[in-house]
Amino acid sequence: MVEWLRKSQQKFALLTNGVQWRLIHAGPDYEAWCEWDIALWFEEGEPSDQVRALLHLLSPKALTPPKEGEPAPLVAAIQDTRKGQAELSANLGERVRLAVEHIIHSSGEVIDHLRAESVAVSPRDVYIAATRLVMRCVVVLFAEARELLPRTDPVYNDSYSLQGLRGQLDNFYAVADAEACESCGVCETRCQMEAITSPEGKAVVDRSRCIGCALCLTTCPSGALQRLGGRDVRCLQERLGLLEGGP
Repeated sequence: MVEWLRKSQQKFALLTNGVQWRLIHAGPDYEAWCEWDIALWFEEGEPSDQVRALLHLLSPKALTPPKEGEPAPLVAAIQDTRKGQAELSANLGERVRLAVEHIIHSSGEVIDHLRAESVAVSPRDVYIAATRLVMRCVVVLFAEARELLPRTDPVYNDSYSLQGLRGQLDNFYAVADAEACESCGVCETRCQMEAITSPEGKAVVDRSRCIGCALCLTTCPSGALQRLGGRDVRCLQERLGLLEGGP
């Protein structure tokens, strides 16, 4: 159908098997379509929004160019959408690049440690692993935003959801125990948000800067940083894969 549209220089075609109806548009190097199911055409005996949308898209106003040489309103809308998709793709690509760079930078100490132990870790391997991690997060976040994953299920949201994890991190913050602190300065060095200082030799956490990443908790040798917002952090560490044997 798409090739027929291109060869005949037609803009749209309506394809149906009697149950599903598909409106197809074929451009020079792209195609777009939308689909309806007749089982959803009526609600309580009245035309549904699907029917109204189909009638609107097939109306002369939507398919007739306003002036000679200008695209029809429906074609113009599709072209505008493609421009928005291109801008979104460019923006997403830049954000992915920044996220990959951040992961690699944050993992520098671990990578150096592995190399010191003669573990073969090439820059290419690190880059591929970081990119895969970020892209998997993107796919999961997209699926959650489109409700393709059970975000409304409390078990999923509290234990598996990335958006749920983000919400928890927004509410968590590190708490330092001054009595247990040994003034080693490890947590202050590892904190990438510069949220930990030692004004009197003891670790102090700035809640306005802390993002609840729990990195300081896994590096504190004295256990002075053991809780986030007054809650036991072990379950959160397990989700982040920060405990030994974690993912």
